[in-house]
Amino acid sequence: MYKAPHAFDRPFPITFYSTSRDIVWPQFAYPYREQPFSSLLAAILVTIIPISVILFTQTWVRSFYDAANAILGLTYAMVTGTFIIVVLKKTIGGLRPHFLSVCEPIIPGDIAGSGFQNIMFTIEQVCTGTDKKKIGYAIESFPSGHAEALFAGFVYLSIYLSSHLGVQSEYRVSYWRMIACVLPMLLVTYLSSFLVLTYHHHHYDVVFGALIGILVALFGYRMMFRSVWNGESNAVPSLHNYRPDDEGKLPR
Repeated sequence: MYKAPHAFDRPFPITFYSTSRDIVWPQFAYPYREQPFSSLLAAILVTIIPISVILFTQTWVRSFYDAANAILGLTYAMVTGTFIIVVLKKTIGGLRPHFLSVCEPIIPGDIAGSGFQNIMFTIEQVCTGTDKKKIGYAIESFPSGHAEALFAGFVYLSIYLSSHLGVQSEYRVSYWRMIACVLPMLLVTYLSSFLVLTYHHHHYDVVFGALIGILVALFGYRMMFRSVWNGESNAVPSLHNYRPDDEGKLPR
């Protein structure tokens, strides 16, 4: 689906009139900058770091079921979120902040636009940019796939740490445990902000992508553990053949 062409060729205005230099949407006229981090790097961050932390926690959890469920839940979250993002990008999409810079539009005198006063044009009519890949990338702004992946992976990690460090239990815990749970969300917010600052996404692209990531992280964790918010059961794997012992300990 990611390799499929965009489903809807949306017309867009450039100037208010064919002879005017006043840009209709200046928010699409920012300069093009290279991505702050590639999709490959984002994928590595949201898989290697959470999995490494999950495996590290086994130094005190010591449960194969816990580690297997946690990694499988993370996989569910990442795959589901990516599927949603690709569908929305291909069917809805939108213009990135640097769209006009890579499109390099020139309005030919023999081509009339569409809509009121003929100010609406398509990519095929006016774009003179030579890098077709950048132009295709520039029309798939909504929602942010980077933000979705980052929030899915790191919010999932925050939920996992919160449950396994006992932050949601009815007992008071050390302050460092709360900090350990907050750090992944702080990191992902910091990284996602660069997508806006480097003109690759609008703020609403990032916010909507983040909401999708948070949603799939919650569902992915709940599928593999008995609760998300209940401090008594949110660290217990949800397996069909799981039977706790008399003391309620995890099987090893």
